[in-house]
Amino acid sequence: MKLDGRLRRFVVLVLGCLGGMFWASAVQAAEVLRMDVVHKNGRYGIQAEALVSVLPDQVQSGIVDVNKLNRLSSDILESRLLSRQSPNRFMVRMDLRSCVLVFCLERTLTETVIVKNREVVFVLVPGRGSFRSGWVRWKLFPAGAGTRVVYTSELVPDFWVPPMIGPFLLTGKFQDNTIEVLENLEKQYAR
Repeated sequence: MKLDGRLRRFVVLVLGCLGGMFWASAVQAAEVLRMDVVHKNGRYGIQAEALVSVLPDQVQSGIVDVNKLNRLSSDILESRLLSRQSPNRFMVRMDLRSCVLVFCLERTLTETVIVKNREVVFVLVPGRGSFRSGWVRWKLFPAGAGTRVVYTSELVPDFWVPPMIGPFLLTGKFQDNTIEVLENLEKQYAR
């Protein structure tokens, strides 16, 4: 069967994404117990639960270490502290570059970070980045010699997402990035 050029590129794109998602799930070090990504009305909701072999304080230190966030995700080009309102509340700017196959998107996030006991919340500042709105919450629970991480987020992109394949591609990217951050936290502190 012969496929025209556009259809062939679409099939290669879909098969590449499926293969990449299978490979990422096959080599993960952190034990992902649950991962759900939902797309509805332009909103992306992520719920994940995982076990990592580092302590809750180490996980929390890793995700609030503003100057080293690029160690956690290959999407983070640079992160920097913009202001500190209190020891447990500060504003951060992150410059990101995300690629899915040959498609890359550069964006900026400005977030207020709120640090509580074994909980960190990132709230996107509207109008100061590439998302209309959003938040990310990390809850950390002791689990033996490690941590049970409960990760939830809701993001509303402020960029065009192709309606037919965009949600599928972004869902895979969000899943891969969540797993990458968990694995890198584990590598960074499990020594």
